[in-house]
Amino acid sequence: MTEVGAAQHNNHEPNSLADSIVGNNEQPAPDVQVAIKIQAAQDEPAPRVNVSFVNVNYTVPLPDGSTKQILHNVHGLVECGQLTALMGPSGAGKSTVLDILAGRKSVGQIEGEILYAGASLSASKLKRMVGYVEQSDTLVPELTVRQMMLYAAAFKLTTNGEDRAARVDEIIAQLGLESCKDTKIGDTLNRGISGGEAKRVNIGLSLIPSPPVMFLDEPTTGLDSHIANEVVAILTTLAKDRAVICTIHSPTARSFNLFNQVLMLKDGRNIYSGRVTEIAQYFSNLGCTPRASDASLVEWVVEVTSAKEDANNNLNLSPQYTKSIGNAYEKRLADTVATAKQQQVHWDDEKSRIRKPSLCHSIFSLIRNRGVSMLKDPNWISPRVMEKIFLSVFSTMICECTVIAEGG
Repeated sequence: MTEVGAAQHNNHEPNSLADSIVGNNEQPAPDVQVAIKIQAAQDEPAPRVNVSFVNVNYTVPLPDGSTKQILHNVHGLVECGQLTALMGPSGAGKSTVLDILAGRKSVGQIEGEILYAGASLSASKLKRMVGYVEQSDTLVPELTVRQMMLYAAAFKLTTNGEDRAARVDEIIAQLGLESCKDTKIGDTLNRGISGGEAKRVNIGLSLIPSPPVMFLDEPTTGLDSHIANEVVAILTTLAKDRAVICTIHSPTARSFNLFNQVLMLKDGRNIYSGRVTEIAQYFSNLGCTPRASDASLVEWVVEVTSAKEDANNNLNLSPQYTKSIGNAYEKRLADTVATAKQQQVHWDDEKSRIRKPSLCHSIFSLIRNRGVSMLKDPNWISPRVMEKIFLSVFSTMICECTVIAEGG
């Protein structure tokens, strides 16, 4: 079964461990930085947590009583201060890995070692220490951006209303949402904020308790290239003081260069782990299909890793990875894990800033906020008002008819 632990960063500089394993990539393009106008977060200092996973296997039961193995000895490191991309073709197991790391899998058998800096974490504590952004929006259309964040803060923070409001305003400024904070979120029928703003709101919801680790499932799906670049640039800023990993299927050329490290999967197995800047040389050295002159780096990588074996000069990428850099990467990862276990973070639930509010408080917040959203929704309130008017008129007509009949 899964062993869940956690690891405080070494006493080195924030990126020293990364330099020995994955390294840093070039800085974001200036025009992307100007476009998003993000302010640095002023969060209360939290432990710097690295997420490592070694020999992770995942097997699920099938209706006929047999089992199917989805992941095969998957490994990797997600380090604080690094933005990590989890890539691979459809069906590679990207979202499965993300869900397992976040403790969101309740079906099937999980094997291997998953560490959050070496300290053992309960499932409930893991959920509070990890920020998870789903691929689909989970927003209430009738609420404004600020109301939505206050709604989520009521369930995630135990502080008073003023402190929660201050935290929400801080996140709104951090994500550049000031111009739309009082705009209704909207939906397909009632237009509200844009798709990029909605994605930033979803990211903001996970930032409310200041988690030291963030997972994002396909954060650029459904966005145009410009907005996708903005979202990834935001993640680059957020990764300065936390570990951030996101699944991404086919990023733009510019957003791909914003990542520091890449973990690539195919058929539930590792096929690359390392720096973004070294990925082209790696696949070229394997003898993969040469890159076309009109193809960007990421387009070529996606094409190479998605192709069938016979279209890649009969290369099986997983064994090639193990022979070339996989064994060395696993050894360095094992050394990192051993060091992390000696420097465990002992989380204190009573002092943690990320505590679950009481049941009564949660119920009150749910009734209050959902009541406001329903009262503001014409699709909900109008039929009910008309229903009451119709029943009143109908009941009055019946009474009048009865009185007339009795009088006659």
